Amino acid sequence: MKQPSKQQNGAKRRPDKPRLTERDRYEATVRAIMVIEEFIKLAPDMPVRQMRLFLLIALHPDRPMAEYARLIDLAPGGPSARHFAALRSVDETEGYSTKKLRHTGLGLIETYPDPNDRRNQLVRLSRRGEAVLNSIVHFIEEDQTLGQRYRVRE
Repeated sequence: MKQPSKQQNGAKRRPDKPRLTERDRYEATVRAIMVIEEFIKLAPDMPVRQMRLFLLIALHPDRPMAEYARLIDLAPGGPSARHFAALRSVDETEGYSTKKLRHTGLGLIETYPDPNDRRNQLVRLSRRGEAVLNSIVHFIEEDQTLGQRYRVRE
């Protein structure tokens, strides 16, 4: 059976997706940089997996913690607990400490019991998390000088 061809970076080519123009690629890359910079302003040492976790929770709220951990390829408990704790509020992370966690929680997410199964904790953005997400989205939508900072001089 013939395997799908791979591009140089290892990604599978998707025939159903139109090719991006150079301008589209440039703008998408600049937007990605802008999002990362917003997270750096929030927490300079935030790992990329925590950024992904925050954005996944924003896209798909009210799901079990284990589902988010699976989506970012983390085993339940252990390291995934550290990522959730770093995004939770200060009072939810009280008593949680590890050498790798340099802060006591950013207050971006909150957990609550699953009404259908009290053993599970569901996750959603907190008010602060919603404000951060709105700030990121607004910042990207309203930026009239997209990429001016990243222009390469010729």
